[in-house]
Amino acid sequence: MTDENAFLQAVIADPDDDAPRLIYADWLDENGQSERAEFIRVQIALARMPSDDLRRQDLLTREVSLFQAFGMAWVADLPAMVREPRFNRGFVDTLICRAPAFLDHGGLLFQATPAQHLRLVDLQRIHISDLVRIPLLSRLSSLDLTWNSVGNVVTQAIARCPYLFGLSVLNLANNRIRRAGAYSLVKSPYLQSLEHLRLSNNPNLTEADQQLLRRHFGSRVQF
Repeated sequence: MTDENAFLQAVIADPDDDAPRLIYADWLDENGQSERAEFIRVQIALARMPSDDLRRQDLLTREVSLFQAFGMAWVADLPAMVREPRFNRGFVDTLICRAPAFLDHGGLLFQATPAQHLRLVDLQRIHISDLVRIPLLSRLSSLDLTWNSVGNVVTQAIARCPYLFGLSVLNLANNRIRRAGAYSLVKSPYLQSLEHLRLSNNPNLTEADQQLLRRHFGSRVQF
């Protein structure tokens, strides 16, 4: 393992901690990658800074300038299946992928980034049983399966997936979910950390189904 990869793996191992990110930035500075180091520090400063801080606009301008100049190079080594990778606190944090490609090569993404947010497109029912068997899903804090129209199959599988215990955001909008799917979410022992459950545009959920979900999730569920 190279020194750079060792620093990256330290970031991946503790994605909520800024200290390994700043240590990595120091290493980058010492090894001719000052722009990448500055980008990490700028994004960390923005993440820590109140929205009304007067220094914020200058940092935002610098963030955009650095990314426009070097961003393509910083994501060049990511697998081609990643669409529109998004950075937070200096590293790729959000992944948008086609579900078949993620099932084949998702492990590579988790080795290369500290990503905690995943959106899957082109998800079919035949993919779902394989998806929920991936232990690395435990890295996620948000999972977005919008517009896949896979019905109750996805809610029932997610409800039984022990790797999603740390999930804080789950977006299941436009998935043709019905009463059995709603019931499975309510009964799941693994979705206790959810702060936002999005179920908009699931017209087969009746008023009674929505009341069931509201009783369990309260204001955390949105229709």
